[in-house]
Amino acid sequence: MNGSDNNECHLVSTTVLITEQLQAHRQNIPTLDSPISEHSKWICKHFYDSKYPDGSERDEHGAQHVTRAAKFGLVWANLRRRYGDQDALRLSAEDMKLIQIALLFHDSARLDDGEDFWDNESALNLYGYLTSTLGVSHEKAKALTEATANKDYYPDNPDEKYQKLVVGHENPILIDSLEKPKRTIAQKIIHDADCLDIHRVDIFDASYLDFYQEYCADDLSSIAARELNLILAETRQLLLQQGDLARMKDSACKAVYNKNSNYDTYDMHTRDLNDPYNTYMSLRILSAGDKLLEPSYLENVILDIIRPDPVVAETLTVENISSIMGHDSAPYLLFRGLDIPSTKPSNEKYASLASLEIQKILRPEKGNPVRSATLLPGATYTRAGLLLYVDEAEFADIQEVSERDIGSSRGKKYKVLSREMPHDKVREKLKDLSETARFGTASQLSEHNNKQKTSSTHNEILLTIRNQHVKGISYNCDFGLNLDDPSLDPSLFAHPDAGLLEAHFIQQVYQQQTGVLLPIFEISYYSNKTREVIPDDKKLIQAWKNVCREYIKKQLDMDDYAILVKLDCEQIKVRSLYAGLCVPIENQSQSPDYIYDVNLQAKLNEEISQLQLELLQEHAQQFTHFVEKYDPKQHSPESYLQECSENIGLDFRDFLLTLIDICSTTEDTQRLCDNLLRDYCQESLKDENSWLRENFDVRSNNFNRQTLPGDYYYSFIYNSAPTIELVL
Repeated sequence: MNGSDNNECHLVSTTVLITEQLQAHRQNIPTLDSPISEHSKWICKHFYDSKYPDGSERDEHGAQHVTRAAKFGLVWANLRRRYGDQDALRLSAEDMKLIQIALLFHDSARLDDGEDFWDNESALNLYGYLTSTLGVSHEKAKALTEATANKDYYPDNPDEKYQKLVVGHENPILIDSLEKPKRTIAQKIIHDADCLDIHRVDIFDASYLDFYQEYCADDLSSIAARELNLILAETRQLLLQQGDLARMKDSACKAVYNKNSNYDTYDMHTRDLNDPYNTYMSLRILSAGDKLLEPSYLENVILDIIRPDPVVAETLTVENISSIMGHDSAPYLLFRGLDIPSTKPSNEKYASLASLEIQKILRPEKGNPVRSATLLPGATYTRAGLLLYVDEAEFADIQEVSERDIGSSRGKKYKVLSREMPHDKVREKLKDLSETARFGTASQLSEHNNKQKTSSTHNEILLTIRNQHVKGISYNCDFGLNLDDPSLDPSLFAHPDAGLLEAHFIQQVYQQQTGVLLPIFEISYYSNKTREVIPDDKKLIQAWKNVCREYIKKQLDMDDYAILVKLDCEQIKVRSLYAGLCVPIENQSQSPDYIYDVNLQAKLNEEISQLQLELLQEHAQQFTHFVEKYDPKQHSPESYLQECSENIGLDFRDFLLTLIDICSTTEDTQRLCDNLLRDYCQESLKDENSWLRENFDVRSNNFNRQTLPGDYYYSFIYNSAPTIELVL
């Protein structure tokens, strides 16, 4: 992007800035012969160690991002050399180092983490460093400066202007040019290295990569396409490990990279890639030794695990799943999601939605017609469901194949009941979808959500599901990260073990109705991993505790203490499991553990009740300061409640303040609050849970402080005073 008028002042001071920094830190300046890690330390210290002018942190475009991009630059250069790119093969070691330095500078002039209006200023920072620090010739520095400023420039785009470096008597500047030069190898590497890191902030679309367009677009079944897919998967896994994957951020983990006092973030990436416990096979090989690799080595090295052809089996294995998902032809693996599977259906004949679904699938002739499924690998619409094995002989069961959500909600599906898709068309569309799904290129506007401008991260296939298709159970441990609405907060959703609990429930229901115990697989799209899970009683109880603990803690953080003490064990389990989902809490919901044997269910309830008590008691300790410090002679109730809001929780404080508001006289207010606070402080020292249970009557189990409907109310009873009904 070109610098805006408001940012022109950054253009004229670039060389001065570099010169001043050189004079102040002359003794620590790297030379052209210094390893890239030394350049990285100096640049991170002097350009990425401070906050933005508005005081915000460099979360997305700080040291972690630019050093990782520099590492990715080497990956792209060596991958291109592997495929005979003549420009890449002509690169020298010095050329490669300078391209990596350009990547280290490419966000150096940013003023915030939003849209980048400072490409030119960042490129000019690079020019100053190359010429004033490293003594690089003007011609070479100019080429790299323009490559950095024009990394997103394509000559066939009429709306883009090439940025040309002009060096005169004044400071160098970049200006719009009518020239339309071809993209250079430096531009391509800088662009793709920066783009690969988009995984950290947004849905990724591999079709924007230069490498994809040159080596994969015409044949997505090629070896180059397979290896690109592997690099994308390993990148997601690396960012997940470093707390930097979109929608799964870990600020504490990110700070280790962004706020590293030794400024050795580049070396940290090297250590992560070389860790034998991590499976970064292609990234590790292509960045080995921080150097360009010899063509003879690159031609013969194996980047991917050789997958055998899929073998038809009665049940699935991890190896067979990997083989199926690694090929672009039949058989295919589909995921039929079962949302909130333990919920009671309107048809009372069936105990759960899962039971109803499976019964329909078991119908000999009809099966379960026109149901939605997702082709794997890829994001899924629900958390757990059935794994369907579809061979070419069963293509007649398929009515529709789409690379995005086609909006086939209930009622709309019946429009395609009589539709027949030709066999060849099914084969063609499934092959295309299989090829594109691995690259994220199906992240387009979903047809039924065009007005909302949300993106669909999953594909959709409509088919008649029959029992012979069902080969396993699966759950998506990434659920919440790949939802259609990017504005949704994944932290609202349940712990990943919720998927395991749903999958186990589906497995048990299927076994009850068929006598067959299907295997359960955890499949992660983001980390590109599949593993079989065999849940015993101990694992199930631990999974429940993980899910319930996370829910209770989140609710306590939202000041919902008064609600939590009223929930029984069954309500805790249901709310914990289905957090973030649109679930009919009251009448139809039931915890999936009803299918457990009596002894296991009793043990589970005991563990969850104990966990609830422990977490509530732990939270009650926050009131200690409140209890010890309250003195009616020194504090008015209102001021003290306001002062201690952090200690008592906003929900309880707001309730007390509302009681104050409805008192008719000052004397009533003082009497009520003095007695209330005194009684609360004394009783909470003994047993806060008992005090709240005795003095609060929560009339609705659906209470939520932020979305409370007007017809829900608290009733507070204090000693002999009349009941005060408070309508909110």
